Amino acid sequence: MKKVGKQVIAEFIKCDKNILDDIVMLKKIIRNAVKAANHHLVKLGAKKFEPQGVTVFGILAESHICIHTYPEYLYAAVDIFTCGQKSDPIPAFEYIKKELKAKDVKIMSLDRGF
Repeated sequence: MKKVGKQVIAEFIKCDKNILDDIVMLKKIIRNAVKAANHHLVKLGAKKFEPQGVTVFGILAESHICIHTYPEYLYAAVDIFTCGQKSDPIPAFEYIKKELKAKDVKIMSLDRGF
């Protein structure tokens, strides 16, 4: 298989409810997660939902990172996909985990390629 990248898909459970509904804080978390992984942010976008919940995404030079939150369940779904042999999504994952104060995490890591 020709490896072109790595993807981390994570379920963050029992997170801080206030952070999960704070669009400003979640954008900051994405920016800092990108820095933690030594990646390059091209564009940052976000959408706040009513009555609660936020989706934040970062388009990276290396691919993408996104967080979808469900404050009512203390839950966040996180997806980090990075391209290249040396690119590693794990530092970004660890940073997001710490900042969301997740008490439980389920993670799936995939090598992407053909």
